[in-house]
Amino acid sequence: TDALPISLLALGIGVPLGVALLALLGAALRGAATTSALTAQRHALASLIERLDAEAHGAAAIFTPATDVLGQTACDSSGRCDELDFFTRDAHGLARFWAYRYDPPAHTLTRYAYNDLGPAGPQNLQAGPVVLAGVVSFTAQRIPISQVVIPALASYAPQDVVVPFGYPGVAGGNALVAVDLSNSALHLRHELAARLTEIGSASCRERV
Repeated sequence: TDALPISLLALGIGVPLGVALLALLGAALRGAATTSALTAQRHALASLIERLDAEAHGAAAIFTPATDVLGQTACDSSGRCDELDFFTRDAHGLARFWAYRYDPPAHTLTRYAYNDLGPAGPQNLQAGPVVLAGVVSFTAQRIPISQVVIPALASYAPQDVVVPFGYPGVAGGNALVAVDLSNSALHLRHELAARLTEIGSASCRERV
């Protein structure tokens, strides 16, 4: 006769305890999923910087066009642009261009390729896949070397070198292009240099 009250008491204790344990388990799983997602976002952003750096070292010129590959204004009054373009020539001397265009409303970075550039813009434009999604911000800005402070050079003032390639707005030389990009997990800034001026530097900080 005493078994029933004892069973009810055990049930009354066990059910709330089980609910609490399930809640803790759910919170732990959600926390693990969030950590995994943030790790993936950090890795994606770092991988993109590595890719841009490798492509810069193989390019004859890096430039930030005032008008992007879709014919829209790409830069603001401070010279920060939503698109980053590269130029080189292949083994047969044929021009090769490619661009990374940021779409702010979609938060995506897409790679484009084209093989000529004239007054009307890119010729034979081909849109590639979205390189990175979930991009909170992306800007590229050309920085003349004369505006860069290099402590190792002490009081020496480096001189700007410009090498024209016969295309509007495309020139090689010793200028750097600073790229700033971020997603919900990380912000990265990296200075890109074409293959003849490989003196870029990088810094990063996590979002809090």
